[in-house]
Formats: sequence, C-alpha cells, structure tokens
Amino acid sequence: MSDAKQSEDGSDSNADIVSAGGVASNMQQRFLMAVMDAKVGVTIYLTNGVKLQGMLASYDDLCVLLVRREHPQLVYKHAISTILPDETLTVS
Repeated sequence: MSDAKQSEDGSDSNADIVSAGGVASNMQQRFLMAVMDAKVGVTIYLTNGVKLQGMLASYDDLCVLLVRREHPQLVYKHAISTILPDETLTVS
C-alpha cells in the first residue's frame, strides 16, 4: 500500500512521495546524491532548531551520515527540518 495519492483519472499525482514501505523518494535521493557527488559542505537544521554543519558522507532510508573534522555524526531523517548545501547545486 502506498501513500501516493491518485488523481481523478487514476494516475499517481505524487510519484515522488515516500511509500509506506519506507523507500526514500526519488527527489530526496537525487538531492542527496547531488550533494555527495559535488562534495560540498551542508548545513542541516533539525526540527528542534539545532544547526549541524559538515560533509554528507552517506545516507539510507532512515538516516544521514554527516562528517565534520573527521568526526562522524549519524542524524536520523525524522529529526531533520532542512538541508542547505553551501553552494548552488543542479539536481537532475
């Protein structure tokens, strides 16, 4: 079963919505890959207002691995409000 909504004609109107199975959306994957490929720093704002900075080293369906000064931080995606790259990126 999927959280994606269907329009009146029966087609999926939100193809990039996260499915009930926990698969990350295509937009999220494209954005995170673009950040990692560009090797730019990011600022991550958490839902509680905390600001984290570093390089995105890896990610999966539940978390991202942020590295700053060779110290890794595992950040759960449900706690993230915003990810802001330090440079302008093109996400395809």
